[in-house]
Amino acid sequence: MIEQKIKYSAVDIGNALRTIDPKFKGPSDEQIPIIESLHLGPTVVIAGAGSGKTETMSARVLWLVANGIVKPEEILGLTFTRKAAGELSSRIRKRLRQLRTIGLLPKDPDTKSDIDIAVTVSTYHSYAGRVLSEHAIRIGVDASSDPIGEAAAWQIANNIVNNFASEATNGSDISHSAKTIVDKVMGLSAALGEHGKTTAQVREFCESTLDKFATISDSQSNDPVRDLQSSLKERLAILPMVDEYERYRFERGLLTFNDQMSLVAKLVNGEFGQEIIDAERAKFKIVLLDEYQDTSVSQVKFLSALFGNGHAVTAVGDPNQAIYGWRSASAQTLDTFGRHFVGNSSSECIEHNLLTTWRNDENILEIANQTVDKIGELIVARGGKAASVKRLKLRKGAGSGALLCGQYETLAMEATGIAEHFEKHWFAPERIADSESPQTFAVLVRSRKYISEIEQALRSRNIPVEVVGLGGLIHVPEVADILALLRVLTFPDNGSSLMR
Repeated sequence: MIEQKIKYSAVDIGNALRTIDPKFKGPSDEQIPIIESLHLGPTVVIAGAGSGKTETMSARVLWLVANGIVKPEEILGLTFTRKAAGELSSRIRKRLRQLRTIGLLPKDPDTKSDIDIAVTVSTYHSYAGRVLSEHAIRIGVDASSDPIGEAAAWQIANNIVNNFASEATNGSDISHSAKTIVDKVMGLSAALGEHGKTTAQVREFCESTLDKFATISDSQSNDPVRDLQSSLKERLAILPMVDEYERYRFERGLLTFNDQMSLVAKLVNGEFGQEIIDAERAKFKIVLLDEYQDTSVSQVKFLSALFGNGHAVTAVGDPNQAIYGWRSASAQTLDTFGRHFVGNSSSECIEHNLLTTWRNDENILEIANQTVDKIGELIVARGGKAASVKRLKLRKGAGSGALLCGQYETLAMEATGIAEHFEKHWFAPERIADSESPQTFAVLVRSRKYISEIEQALRSRNIPVEVVGLGGLIHVPEVADILALLRVLTFPDNGSSLMR
């Protein structure tokens, strides 16, 4: 609990910032209890889509710093992507600079000068990589180099699979092509790291399962049973390749991002862990975990070892947006947050909710809520546990919203239909008149192959387009020409690239 006198409320800070930035809205009634929480212990915030969680996290930092509870350098913020980390860091530093300008930031007690406003905001993997690089020597691992990319990892796995000396590679246990086996070796290695398991554990499970299948007679067996037996036998056959793949990389310090996370989780939970824990906890008194619902088993083990047992950790997330189940993330991760971070301490975990969506109008929100309800019903029907999250609420002044559905014969016709829909809004007089903050639009696609056609349709109507991410460069003509040239040099029979 915070015992010192609170000088500024969240509303005070919001009003002060509005004198510099008239468009700054300030905190909502739902956000204020989170921003002003006196509980410096494990806290979980269930934040629905578009509920202003990033702004709430930023405002929480401002309130803590302005009231002298912590210094900016004592705050650690973690999220998943570099873009999200950059946006959060930029927003916090901008607001801190504004607070310093209007005199709301305390002075350094020793030098009486302005305090440094450098808040550490990083991705989960970058932070894990930093901790590992500083301490990996303790467990005999060279982690000084940057992680290798997927292409480099594929080359290593490809060489191992194609040159592996094993009777299994020549027998009937492996039924797939070498290319597929390479993918399976890489996938299994990554999964082992994310789940904190070993090849010995996988081998034990596969062999025990096959022993159970051995009790089934041929007359009782069927195709699904035989397919599963074949799959288990193939997995046993490739486990030595996984061992070799990991040995080769670890001995040479060729680590992937998944390797870093699994190794650092073992490191902080091992015999040298307490020294690392003490150092990181002393450095960061406040920890903010964004998109916590997407953390994997290894990430939870790593973070809870460092900042468990009652440390001031706030996790923000939405169980309905858990999208990384393939690497052990779960919609129930938020439910178990308190158990992992309270640990053996006397602290308690408190929960807040951000349920007002500022992004959606009425009809859009209603169909989204219905979809979430249906997904929950399907999960329960299949024996699972639905995410425990309340329904999102409509903001005041929200419009009715428009839901449109179109069905087209070809991709080209669909791209044209999308462009025509945006065109009438893009060139609307009211949008053009709002020169300070004109409206923007977004197109979400299920497959990347749709992007080029839709982009061309929009550009043909003089609508500026940005394809988000590095993938957008692929569609730039000059870059597409270079890629076509490289493909022809590598694969001379690539007809489409040759034609370009």
